[in-house]
Amino acid sequence: MKKITTLALVSLLSFGCSAKESDSQTCQYTKASIKQSLAEQKSAKSQSANHYYLRESQDPDSDETVLTEYLVLNNGSTATLEHKFCDMYNLEISYLNSQAVDKNTIKDLTSQLNQWLVNAPVKLTFKKPFSEIVNSTLSESQKKLEQTFSISLPDDKLDANASVEYELGFSPVANSSLYSSMFNLYLGVGGE
Repeated sequence: MKKITTLALVSLLSFGCSAKESDSQTCQYTKASIKQSLAEQKSAKSQSANHYYLRESQDPDSDETVLTEYLVLNNGSTATLEHKFCDMYNLEISYLNSQAVDKNTIKDLTSQLNQWLVNAPVKLTFKKPFSEIVNSTLSESQKKLEQTFSISLPDDKLDANASVEYELGFSPVANSSLYSSMFNLYLGVGGE
């Protein structure tokens, strides 16, 4: 009886391993292609950062590969760019802003976000500058950079071959001597 149980367990584990291997081979976005793209962009990111670190992990829920870039920028701000991918590519950018929030800060931030988006492993083409998309969306929604909000950005401003959604979030940071605010940008490409 123990031999049959052991044999059944080994068979199930073998099947599970081979199924997992075949699942990873069917991913539209592969670890090799994403890592190659990030390696190509590392020197450009390092020019605006004092420190750069790349960490690889596995999402415990979806089993997708996660590559996370950590940057301490020259202006004292900190950014985290999390790339999660398989059948869909997700990019989540968290930007802890060390500067006072004003029009120049927003201009610099949208320029930086635009650079990261345009150079993302999944190529997107914006129909107009990203800063204009953000500024017009903020103006239309009447959101102020004084309170927490999250807004979807218009997908008709992109030329893309896949389904794309992206949104911007803002939150003031209270009681911090290092940061005045936090911006979040989510980009999802693919899926249904």
